[in-house]
Amino acid sequence: SGDSAAQYRLGNIYNTGLSNQNLNPVVINSQKSFYWFHKSALQGNREAQCELGMFYYNGKSVLDEKAAEPNYEQAVYWLTKAADQGQSYCQYKIGEMYATGNKVNKDLILGYAWLSLSQERYASEKIMSQISKEMTQEQRLKAQQLILNLRENRKFPAGIH
Repeated sequence: SGDSAAQYRLGNIYNTGLSNQNLNPVVINSQKSFYWFHKSALQGNREAQCELGMFYYNGKSVLDEKAAEPNYEQAVYWLTKAADQGQSYCQYKIGEMYATGNKVNKDLILGYAWLSLSQERYASEKIMSQISKEMTQEQRLKAQQLILNLRENRKFPAGIH
């Protein structure tokens, strides 16, 4: 419970050491950052879900200051939750992971679909061009159908492709 936007902002302040105010910088604290991102993510904040996913991806998913191993299962879970809500960087990241088989089973259809939804156009188009060469016509058609389903079922905010 609590204000998920405020929780996200607190997580971001502890993650970067910066705030929007003209205050003294805050000491970066991964433990506190993870805590606040997690609280916000559980309430559905897509930006916090993305940050949490990247914490897991990069091995920063710690509740103490010790280094942790990456947890790709949790990374995919949180990145996908954020991507489902139209978070463009997560759409790009999860698409890149599936397209290249980076820490997940390679799936050209899922990769192509998520990359096409991403607003990170330059990087997405570059990877999409590469993977479309590996795809059959049937896979491209399935990807196009998946893109339509993702757009329709997720009801992304206006401006999301």
